[in-house]
Amino acid sequence: MASAKMKHIASLLVMGILVGTANLAIMERLESIRSPGLLIVLLLITCAILTALYYRASGRGLASAGFLASLAIVSVISIATFTLILGFALMSEYSAYLFVEKVESESNCITLTEEDMSRMPFLKRALEEAETTGKEIVKIDASEVKALSGLYGRCVVYKGEKYLINVATT
Repeated sequence: MASAKMKHIASLLVMGILVGTANLAIMERLESIRSPGLLIVLLLITCAILTALYYRASGRGLASAGFLASLAIVSVISIATFTLILGFALMSEYSAYLFVEKVESESNCITLTEEDMSRMPFLKRALEEAETTGKEIVKIDASEVKALSGLYGRCVVYKGEKYLINVATT
């Protein structure tokens, strides 16, 4: 009897993990229509189908209270799995932002050359935008962060104007 319960619990755990992982993959494919409502409906439908198939295969009745309890357990496990995998994926994603702001009274500024601008076109675009707006924020790659290493927190001169350069990473 205890062995049958353990098999049932293990089956529910595996189903929950499968549903959570599958729904993450599905939501990644349906990137243009992501929404929390769609996620919940998709999770519940896949949990209900998988739990019903499991109950049919094991010879248990779908009208039992055990089915609803199993459905609830599979749903909770699948949501937890989805959240954990998504959280780990987001933690490993690297983002960096370049902040460029026009300043008036800075000293010890570095004058940028055309060679610098050809090496860092992302900086040139940000400086040109900041020329008109006064400041600009641009998302940049890890390789571009390395190219800016000597300019963090420094003042630069571009086309006779002074700009403060900062980088934030997440």
